[in-house]
Amino acid sequence: MVLIASDPEMEGQALEIVVRFKSHRSHGSWFEWERYCLTLRFGTSVLSHLQSQLPFFSGPSRVFALAILFQNGVKLDEAQFRDFIEGALTTFYGSPISDSVSHSDQIRTALLDITDTGWEEPARNAAELLLGQAKEQLDEEHYVRCRVLTLDGSEFGACQRV
Repeated sequence: MVLIASDPEMEGQALEIVVRFKSHRSHGSWFEWERYCLTLRFGTSVLSHLQSQLPFFSGPSRVFALAILFQNGVKLDEAQFRDFIEGALTTFYGSPISDSVSHSDQIRTALLDITDTGWEEPARNAAELLLGQAKEQLDEEHYVRCRVLTLDGSEFGACQRV
């Protein structure tokens, strides 16, 4: 982590190691550093190196790499973008996309697709983001779907008592 911030000659390799480490952590809380890392701007060579390593990353490491690339303006293909969005809904829960929902058609469309076809946790988290930040942009069908996805037992219990 120190090399990313202090050694430009090793920045690409250091970033790759940090990204790989995300999937191998078994304990500890690094989320503050990871969120900080998502605010860093990397040069073209570092981003190219990270992008060349994508086929070798999986799980949280892949999502982290895609998030770094996205935050640095690298165009992701459709499959990579879907992986990034679903990962942002589970691995980072909203960050780094939460601030972009209301003004990014691409992110909003991906979230709508996930509420339509995604599995439980990403669909519920996508619905929460949409209701919280883009409710006025939802059509009636998606508004209802998002409300249903975000219902919890306490709301259901309140309905039964009425």
